[in-house]
Amino acid sequence: MFPEGECDLQDAVRPSDRFVVTVHTGDRQKAWSGGASESHVFAQFRDAAGRDSPFFSLPYLSSTRPGSVDFYILPHVSGLGAIATLLLRRRGRQDGDAWLVDAVGVTDRRLRRRHVFPVHRWLEAGFQMRLDEFDCRLPQDVLDREMATQRARELVDRRALYEYAQIFKEGPVQLYYEDDDLPFEECPSFIELVTGPSDRRPANLDWVLPRGGGQRKLM
Repeated sequence: MFPEGECDLQDAVRPSDRFVVTVHTGDRQKAWSGGASESHVFAQFRDAAGRDSPFFSLPYLSSTRPGSVDFYILPHVSGLGAIATLLLRRRGRQDGDAWLVDAVGVTDRRLRRRHVFPVHRWLEAGFQMRLDEFDCRLPQDVLDREMATQRARELVDRRALYEYAQIFKEGPVQLYYEDDDLPFEECPSFIELVTGPSDRRPANLDWVLPRGGGQRKLM
């Protein structure tokens, strides 16, 4: 890995090297949930004919910073055609540990092509994720069985984050969630968690009192 500003990437590439992988970590306050990760990240390429590359280790991602871009130079793989899908795998060591990945770019120097894999997801320790190039197909249009199963699981997990409830009698049905249940990168900007004595509440706001104690005001 070559952190930005510490070396010339072109000087580091040898003639036998085929792939230059660019990994973008999410630019959030906590791009690693639960603190710095001790798990290892691996990448595998698959071409349109279904041929897989070996697993390549992507070291040092456990110490990466939010918003950072890390570069990896990977060798030639005999018989592998143009990349169609990318598999990311994390060897887990911590429960609840996740890494926020924005995107992965792969430059194929032999075929003179660049492949882009948008991610914008959390990759939990002990799990793996297969991605299409450009990741622009709806779940029902995914033909690969492994990817279809993965997308179905992602949708089930995402739906479980949201509940709709009538929080007060004769009130409207609203999005309901316990404190910290909604992913922080999806928290609506018009909702703010408020704590403190009731005499500090502004008089001109409607109040929602969720289960669990916290008070949420609608801005």
